[in-house]
Amino acid sequence: MPKPILAYLEQFRTPADINRHHFTRVAEIIENLLSIAREKRREPIPDAITIARKFRDIGAPMEAYKLLKAESDYYGDNNSIEKWRCRFFAYGVVNIGHPTESIRLELEAHVRVLRKSDQLMCFLPLFLNFIGNIEHVYKERYDRAEQLYSDAQQLIKKITSKNKFKSTTGLDYDLAVNMIMNNYVELLTHIDRNKLQDKDLVTMLRVLARRTRQNEYGHLLFRINMARADISRGDLTNASAIVDEIIKYTPDKYSRHSLPAVNKIKALIHTEKGEITEGVRYALDAFSNSAYYGNSLEETDILFTLLNIFKELSKDIKKNAKIDFFRNSGLIDAFIRILSYKDWHLGAEHSINVAHLARLITEQLHFSESNKQLINLASLLHDVGKIMIPWYTLNKVTPLDDLDWELFRDHTIEGCRILKKLGLDAEAEIVLRHHERIDGSGYPHGITNPSIKAQIIALSDVFDAATSTGRRYRDAKSTREMVSEIERKEGHRFHPTVVKGLKKAISFL
Repeated sequence: MPKPILAYLEQFRTPADINRHHFTRVAEIIENLLSIAREKRREPIPDAITIARKFRDIGAPMEAYKLLKAESDYYGDNNSIEKWRCRFFAYGVVNIGHPTESIRLELEAHVRVLRKSDQLMCFLPLFLNFIGNIEHVYKERYDRAEQLYSDAQQLIKKITSKNKFKSTTGLDYDLAVNMIMNNYVELLTHIDRNKLQDKDLVTMLRVLARRTRQNEYGHLLFRINMARADISRGDLTNASAIVDEIIKYTPDKYSRHSLPAVNKIKALIHTEKGEITEGVRYALDAFSNSAYYGNSLEETDILFTLLNIFKELSKDIKKNAKIDFFRNSGLIDAFIRILSYKDWHLGAEHSINVAHLARLITEQLHFSESNKQLINLASLLHDVGKIMIPWYTLNKVTPLDDLDWELFRDHTIEGCRILKKLGLDAEAEIVLRHHERIDGSGYPHGITNPSIKAQIIALSDVFDAATSTGRRYRDAKSTREMVSEIERKEGHRFHPTVVKGLKKAISFL
């Protein structure tokens, strides 16, 4: 089975190569293989790591993680080296998917086990590096990440046999050292460095310049980080020269990594120069590039870079003018466009429909104009956190498992985080609560009695999703069916005042 799988999947380089017709077959292959992997009595899956990497490349990193985790469980205590090697590659692919809190805790538990085993010590710096990635890129907890990278770097330097390291982990020793060091360098370019950190940055860049000369991909990462370091030091001329060099000499096979990074660097350079229009354009391009290639790690880093640029540009602008700036610069349109690209089931139309229905409800409930505007923007961006969810997971045609649900629940938290970075605190709180219910049965925190504003978006969201023809698993419901269902939940899931507003509003749809 694996060889035919790989032969079929090889025609797709990125998620963009998979249309709706192909998706059905791709999903069938992935789900069938995962079903086999979960069987208790089976043989090892040949080429599991190669297949998982392909899943990752076509936008299904979480399925790659599930496959390799199942393969790791298959080996169990009978072959501890193969067990931990599969786990290592599982966390490698999940780190460019969306590592959830349960996965982070899982990694922490594995580190505690690895610290006690001499036989498995080669894996320890690699697992510390993975947690460092999560703390650094996804959580922006830089102090914690720096300590993890430092520990990983010190531990891997103590390994005396490169051959043993490779035979145990399946990863080239020099590549592993470069990977940890590049991550450490990239982190240091994000923070306000003290003298010691600045010295460490210079030293590591000098070492990486020498170490990566014979490795195309490693050298690409080094040059990207060198440009970031130059920007942080105010040397925009050299940063621009490095970007030109990357564009000229990087092979096409690395474009999924180089194109988003190059546009991100250009955005930072132009912004530092005060060339705002160009800076914003390149930032939005970088964001679109990363989503196109399905690399959530790169996408998250670029998203936060983009948000930081807009935060800095709008810090002295009053709230209403700030929202106009976000609209006129194309940021809000970019969010909606990416949602449309990533979420085939609902996407941009859903966001627009929810905003329209929420506006009608606020009119029926006689809200003030300022509250109407607040709810309008929050409803338009209520699903912006889905940008952080891998493409395949968003478009799954089979029932969601526990990990999928954890990913989906995260979209409210991530959406809140995105809007808070832009200084839209009131909208952020509404987005955080739009899946909460008045009886405490919602998520992410199971609170009771969320605000009327959050309930308006919640009900608009439920109504449009249920009546949409793009709905996952089920046929679209009629307006009459959905109103009857909502009425049955009135008073325990949905606030009666909002239900009343909805029933009046739908006559205007």
